[in-house]
Amino acid sequence: MTRVSFTNRRTRLLAAALAVLFCSGLITAATTPEPAEAAADFRKAFPIAAGSSVYNSRHQPCTVGAVLKANGFFANITEVQRKTRYLVIAGHCGNNGQDIGLEGHGVVGRIIWESGDADLAIVRVDPSVTHRPHCMPNSQLHNCTILTTVSPLATGRIFLRSAFSGQPRSFPIQGTGVPGADESFCTSGATTGINCNWSSVPLPEGFGAHQAGAQSDGLFLAGGDSGGPVAGRAGQLYGSIARMGNDLGPARDIMSYTPIARLFQEQSGYSIAPPN
Repeated sequence: MTRVSFTNRRTRLLAAALAVLFCSGLITAATTPEPAEAAADFRKAFPIAAGSSVYNSRHQPCTVGAVLKANGFFANITEVQRKTRYLVIAGHCGNNGQDIGLEGHGVVGRIIWESGDADLAIVRVDPSVTHRPHCMPNSQLHNCTILTTVSPLATGRIFLRSAFSGQPRSFPIQGTGVPGADESFCTSGATTGINCNWSSVPLPEGFGAHQAGAQSDGLFLAGGDSGGPVAGRAGQLYGSIARMGNDLGPARDIMSYTPIARLFQEQSGYSIAPPN
C-alpha cells in the first residue's frame, strides 16, 4: 500500500482550504496596478466604460471617468436620442468642439461642454445605427422590410478587479457617493491600471478648485490617467481624476479628483447610463 507523507497531506489540505476561501470570495487579489493590464485591449474596445482609454485631437491619451445618459422628455424622443451616450473626461483633456477618439476606432465623439470652474468636460457619443433587410417568404413572392438596430457605444460600467479571479473586468456602476472616512478606494487609469490603495487626505496648496484629495501607499498616477474614475471597490462612483502629484515634488503620492456631485451640480440634465 502506498503511504502519503504527512507533509504532502498537509500541503493538500492547505491547498483545498485556500480553494474554498477563494471560491467564496474571501480572498481578494492584490491591488497593485500592472502596466500590462492598464494598456490591455479591453480599455480600447467598445463598449466604452469608465476606465476606457481615449485620446484628444493632439493624440494625447486620457481616461473616461463615467458614462452618462441625457434626461428629460425632449432628449429621449427618438431611439437614437435614447441610445446616445455622454463621456465624462478631465477638462484639461481637450477643449469644447474638439474630437475624441478611441485607439483603433478613430473619432468616436466630440466635446460638447467644458466646465469653467472644475476640471470637467462632456463628450457626446452617437450610437451605432445599422440597417439590414428582413424578408418573409410566402407562396409567390418575398415581402421584405428594413430592420434598423440602434446600439449605444458606451455603457454605465466601470473597469475594476474581480475579487474572485483577480482579473480586471467591467462592473455596473453602483450609484454615486463619497468615500467613507477610513475607506480604501480605487482608481482605474488607462496608464497605471487599477489601484485600490487610496485613502482620503486634505489637499496641499497648489491644487485646483472643487477638488478632493487622496493619498496612495507608494503607488502613483501617471500621464494618461487624467479623468479616470475614482470609485469604491464595489463600483460606487466618487469622481474623476483631476491632477496627479508627480509634478509637486514631495506630494508624488497625492492625487486630486473632482467629486461626481460637482458634475451633477453643473450639469443636472444627466445621470449614470444603464450598464447595457
